[in-house]
Amino acid sequence: MQTTTPIEPSRSQDHPWAPYASELPVSVVVLLLDHRAGGAVPILRAKRLSNALGATLHAVLSLPDDATRFDTAHVAYVRRLLQHMGPPCDHELEIVRGSLEVAGLDVARELDPVVVVLDASASTGFACRIVDELGLPALVARDPRTGGELIAASDLGHTGLPVLSTARNYARALDRPVTYFHNVRPMPPFVGDPSTGLDTLAPGAVMEDEVVSIRMSRLRRFAGGEPDSKAILARENSTVEAILELVRDRGADLIVVGRDERSWLSRFLGRGVTERVIEESPRSVLVVPTEPERC
Repeated sequence: MQTTTPIEPSRSQDHPWAPYASELPVSVVVLLLDHRAGGAVPILRAKRLSNALGATLHAVLSLPDDATRFDTAHVAYVRRLLQHMGPPCDHELEIVRGSLEVAGLDVARELDPVVVVLDASASTGFACRIVDELGLPALVARDPRTGGELIAASDLGHTGLPVLSTARNYARALDRPVTYFHNVRPMPPFVGDPSTGLDTLAPGAVMEDEVVSIRMSRLRRFAGGEPDSKAILARENSTVEAILELVRDRGADLIVVGRDERSWLSRFLGRGVTERVIEESPRSVLVVPTEPERC
């Protein structure tokens, strides 16, 4: 069902045709918390990430306009967690009023962080808005798995391979192994042959084998500079199920997926792979923008 290829280390640390930086920028990690969320897991995630990156943690806690004594106590609770949970790092807490989805976007837009961390109770739509509107990675935080590896689930459809590049950089920062993953959906019995024109049909199995060979080669070539890397290619009807099965089998801690800008029609017709992975994954999900970088 799956092809697994261990990667031999090489001296090449950066892919020759990947324009994405070989290191993450040292900046700010923004953590967005709603007054209704517990906060412990995303705070732990954000502090570990800030510590690994040498970045400042800027936490934002939204309170309702008519804050109660419970909300005041919640602020004190979050302050204690920031001080005592996880590794020490420079951090600050900003209290905002009203909707987190409005105030949080404003703060993230102003600070332009390396990543925005969200509690898993936040809506999938909010995480995708951060990526779509701001062009920033969003990490949906769930219970960490000690020593778990990173899974980079890529469609290989972008020249710069942003999902693979980002996963590589996070794996280096967190000192974790990484598995580069791609799924090729089975083709129908006969498909158009691009080498002779789409009017000419070719056996689907032959074309599928060629696609698998090419894409597996790209995965192996990219991962060649990482001593703990693996390349895995699946041939399943459902990409989402293939990703989730891999996460369960390998005891992964973090999944990295891409986020394409989708048309209103595709949004109306249903959830994409990214939305489903965010909603169904038992582990944290890092959503990476795959559109060209902002000017």
